[in-house]
This record gives sequence, C-alpha cells and structure tokens, in this order.
Amino acid sequence: MKNLIRPTAIFLAVVLLAISLSACSSMGKPVMTLEGNEITENMYRLWLSRVKGSYGGSDASIWDQTTEEGKTYNEIFTGFVRQNALTFLSALHEFDRLGLKLPKEKTDSIDKTMKEMLKERAGGNKDQLNSMLSAFGVNYDILREIYVIEEKLAYLKDYLYGENGTEVISENLKNEYYTNNYVRIKQIFFYTANKPVTDEN
Repeated sequence: MKNLIRPTAIFLAVVLLAISLSACSSMGKPVMTLEGNEITENMYRLWLSRVKGSYGGSDASIWDQTTEEGKTYNEIFTGFVRQNALTFLSALHEFDRLGLKLPKEKTDSIDKTMKEMLKERAGGNKDQLNSMLSAFGVNYDILREIYVIEEKLAYLKDYLYGENGTEVISENLKNEYYTNNYVRIKQIFFYTANKPVTDEN
C-alpha cells in the first residue's frame, strides 16, 4: 500500500503543477505585473502590431530609419506602446482598488463582437481564427481579454471624470491646463478653389 501511495502522490503533484502552469501561461508570459494584474508579452505584441499597422505596416525599412534625435522609429513606437501598457496596468490596478465591476452589457458586447469575428473571419472555426490571430501574437481568449482591459480603462475614465470629463473637470481647470501647456491662435481660411472645367465626358 505504501508503495502505491508514493507514486500516486507524485503523480497528483505533477498534475496539479501542470494545471497551475497552464493557467499562468494561458494569457502568455507576463512582462508587467502589479498586485495581481498583469500585461503579457502577447498583449504587448498585439498593441505594437496595431500601432505599427497604422503608421507603416509591414514595410520593415521604415522602422529602421533614424530620426533627428538618433532613435529609430521602432524604438520610438515601442516606447510609446510600453508607456501605454504601463497606463493600462495602472488603470487595472485602480479599477480593482475602487471595487469596480464591468457592467454585464459591456461584457455581452465584447462577447458579441468576438462571436461576429469568429463567424465572419473564420466561418465559426475557432482553430482557423486562432491561426490567423497568431500572426499578431494572440488567440481568441487573449484578444477577448484585451478587449476587456480596454473596456475597463474606458469605464474607469468615465467613473473618475464623467463622460468626456464633463462632470468632474471644471472649465476653469481646463482653461488653466490649456494656458500652461498650449498656445491658442486664431486662423482665417480663404476658400480659393477654382471653378472646375469639364468636357463632354
């Protein structure tokens, strides 16, 4: 009996360890953590793909170009995404600290978006969609979690400042901020377009 107990105990320990490791890695390798919240490498890769896609896409030669400050565009945009990721992580921490919960209609909307994407992009085949998403470093579950994070950030912003900051931030405070950080100018635009000339076609 003793001979049976020891191998069984070892087997159970290995199974429990495997379960815990798979749970930790389901969203990818954490690169930033703050009291239970984390940003993973996969999330970071998707955000970087979004930014790079907006400013130059897959043309690798753009990202190696150096600016006047001596930094490559890759370094600049990577730093930009890193700073945004830190903002997201801080917002998640504040969201939990305030005891906020994402309304059900928000999560329902996310799930609806995910189901529509699954149907439209992959004909309902989750493996096929995951294969497509892998190019951006994510899968179905990680992408859904990213949408949840972004909704939490928007919800926290409205909770703290009201919609578009209209409920909490006074006009005096806005004017003080603009005065300290911006210069206001007035412009006059003269419309000078010529009358088009057309032929019989």
